[in-house]
Amino acid sequence: GAEGKYSKGMGMVEYRCCGEDEDPTSMALTAVTRLMERNGVAWDNVGWLGVGTESLTDRSKSIKSSLMRLFEEKGASQSCEGVDHYNACYGGTATLFAGLDWVNGAAWDGRWAVVVCSDIADGPEGYEFLTGAAAVAMLVGPNATLQVEGARVSWMIDRWDFWKPVGWKSMGPLMDGAGSMNLYYECLKKCLDLRKERTGEKSTLGGHDHMVFHLGSGPRFVRKAFQEALEHEAGAAVVAEAESEAMFEAKTKESLHIAARVGPMHTAALYVNLFSLMTSGRVKSGDRIGMFSYGSGAASSLFSLKVWKSWPASGWRRELLESNRVVLTAAEFRSRARAYVSSYGKFGWVPRDKSTQGQGVFYVDSVDSVGRRAYVYGSGSRKVNFVGVDQGLVSLVPKVSVEAKSSKSSAKVWKTEDVARLVEKQLRHVAGIGATADFDLSRPLSEAGFDSLLSVELRNSLEHELELELPASLLFDYPTGLALIGQMQKLKCQ
Repeated sequence: GAEGKYSKGMGMVEYRCCGEDEDPTSMALTAVTRLMERNGVAWDNVGWLGVGTESLTDRSKSIKSSLMRLFEEKGASQSCEGVDHYNACYGGTATLFAGLDWVNGAAWDGRWAVVVCSDIADGPEGYEFLTGAAAVAMLVGPNATLQVEGARVSWMIDRWDFWKPVGWKSMGPLMDGAGSMNLYYECLKKCLDLRKERTGEKSTLGGHDHMVFHLGSGPRFVRKAFQEALEHEAGAAVVAEAESEAMFEAKTKESLHIAARVGPMHTAALYVNLFSLMTSGRVKSGDRIGMFSYGSGAASSLFSLKVWKSWPASGWRRELLESNRVVLTAAEFRSRARAYVSSYGKFGWVPRDKSTQGQGVFYVDSVDSVGRRAYVYGSGSRKVNFVGVDQGLVSLVPKVSVEAKSSKSSAKVWKTEDVARLVEKQLRHVAGIGATADFDLSRPLSEAGFDSLLSVELRNSLEHELELELPASLLFDYPTGLALIGQMQKLKCQ
């Protein structure tokens, strides 16, 4: 690649990534735990909790529902509204607005709202500069240090600039890079125009002491967005380069200190940037902060915060960046990032490399044969397990790694009768049919109780026993025991 591509070209100092032992839920568990403990908030005193993310681990069960395990452990009330919100990088802002609406609405019962943004950006091959990860948890309530004020404007349109289709071969995005950048700038300018119409302010940039932007691909991208906004508001007037740079240094640069050492963070990016600004020592009581949020597809909003209490410069930024930090070579970084990516769509596994796990952090402990995830806290002394389902309903296959197709039996020659016996044994085991009980293999397996849950378990079990890659539609394609046996014999006895 080109020298300086990431430093000069992207404005990056270093990148962060997750291995397969972390996911957006584990990071959210850590962020919420730290928020509650460090601020001395009683778990019973939270009445609303929502999560913004685009890194879904389940298409039905929300990350918020997993966070409720923390409340249950503390013996706190389970009366807590809110769920997940997603639209690319905009989901965190949608969650914040929903939390604000709850606190300001008739349903508010005097308790805190908690807003969580948690995402892992996994750049596809060739786009390693789009790798990063972060989680943020925020308290929303009265008498806050930062108060939302003034006009809030939004611009929403239908475009295909960055998307993640259901069923795609990886969790990484498909994207139109240049188109997405231009769409960001378009939405930013539309929001600036709407705000000017609504407030009469000549300049949004001039009317705020600080400006925080969604990160996009990195700090250099934000610098370009700042320039686009400045020139748009200036109209035909020429903005001198020195003036532009001075404004950027004064209003926005400090918000990018952490981002330049992490990388893209999707929904968390805007609020990590806000934290970076607030802990810089540059913000004082009475300052106004402009916030521009953007998510591909596309959704955008521009709103203002008023600082009611300044935060002195502190070591919080350095503490955040240095805590549990592990330095990797480029090859090691790529390998660890790929390990996370390879966990997509896999079932019945446990993380292999736990060498970099630190204290005070939640990690993925296991993923069972039907996709249920369990989490462990730091040293492993505390676990957050899946509950609420009769464990007798699902007989878990042995835990295996993502690359579980071991070579221990690869040399075995399978006979057709061996395959037939094994498949029938697995069918009986999963369905709970005794070894001597009648079992007509010519009948549809649905009659023996094979619903979608048992079908997935059987598929995973056969994959493990026969060392095959089998489709999720296995029992749909081969709906009887005899048809299934025939297909397995065809695959193993060639």
